[in-house]
Amino acid sequence: MVRLATILLGTMLLAAPAMAQNTDSSGGDANIEIFIQKIKADKKLLVASNMDLTDAEGKKFWPLYDAYQKELWQINEQLGKTINDYADYASPPAEVVTAVNTLKTTKSITTVNLGA
Repeated sequence: MVRLATILLGTMLLAAPAMAQNTDSSGGDANIEIFIQKIKADKKLLVASNMDLTDAEGKKFWPLYDAYQKELWQINEQLGKTINDYADYASPPAEVVTAVNTLKTTKSITTVNLGA
């Protein structure tokens, strides 16, 4: 009986986030974009508060920082797409060739862009 109650409680806890999701996809996308922009701004503020740059240093540093963050975002987008592609193909039955090619792509992204 305790085991059944535990299973039911676990199921309810896992189902609650799914029921709470926003069904309006356009509003959800806008909220995610706002959240991402807020995170980027907070990150930049954190860097700025810890760097103590002079105006001259800031004029040189911030364009480099912005370019680096843009490049890093593109790398993460590409890596995320590769992971999603793999997840799409990982559902049974997964084709081995597709999975291997996806993993090779991930390795090449990491090696080229991150120097791993």
